[in-house]
Amino acid sequence: MSNKAAKPEAEMQAGLSSAKSPTLHDAPTQGSHDTADLDPFCQDLVNAAAECSEVATCDEFASMYISATSRSAVVAMSKKPGYSEKEFDRYCEYACKNRSRDIDDQQFSKDVCKKSVPAHASSDDGAKSANAFLDIASFNIDGKLVIPEDGISLERLLSVFGQPQKKEPTPYECGSAFDEGDIYLYSYPDFTAETDGKTVIVRTMDIHPQSFMALADGKALDVHTRDDVERIFGSRAEKFGDHDRVSDHPDGNLESAYLFNFDEKGNLISVKFWIGC
Repeated sequence: MSNKAAKPEAEMQAGLSSAKSPTLHDAPTQGSHDTADLDPFCQDLVNAAAECSEVATCDEFASMYISATSRSAVVAMSKKPGYSEKEFDRYCEYACKNRSRDIDDQQFSKDVCKKSVPAHASSDDGAKSANAFLDIASFNIDGKLVIPEDGISLERLLSVFGQPQKKEPTPYECGSAFDEGDIYLYSYPDFTAETDGKTVIVRTMDIHPQSFMALADGKALDVHTRDDVERIFGSRAEKFGDHDRVSDHPDGNLESAYLFNFDEKGNLISVKFWIGC
């Protein structure tokens, strides 16, 4: 899903001509890449960019039309410090226009995947700078099942929690986690989950001692009050209706986000996984 507005063709062409073209092998071997030193996440991104060569519409939004698997790799990498969405889109557009899957992996890694933290960060804001890159990774439900942000199999969910109390067509007309299929919302006592019949994604979860958000390292997210959100996430947090919204991406990209809901005393009571249109 994307909430980007389409740009005039002339503007896109001007932007493309002013940018350095991604480096492709002069005499490529179809489908081969020198990947020995690449981070596995970055390798998935290289494959996703290569897939852009098969997309019909070759513009800066070409990456929106790759397969769901490749798009998931892009979303996963976008949460990592240093990832450049702009550079990835440039590689994707270039691969599409040249109908070539062969990308210089090492140059791609430097342009798109290289992790970095500002060297000028002062000791006063060191803790907040570190927290700005916190990666919320999963929902730990009732101490029984950990569901990553990108979901698990529906079969696995049903094996733990059984059939839902309520099953209904998804209410998310534009902010669904899925693009096609018979999409339903499953409601359980403490959470709701969206599924296309194969994969299931958590959309809401009540917070209590056995149900909490977890970070990429498996530790519980230390958010209990409204003040905690600002303390931990800084500028990534913003008011969004009755909720505090925290971007799912360290760079503030709001393709997806978490909505923290508090009671009248400011205590955290639930979290929603929000997906932009």
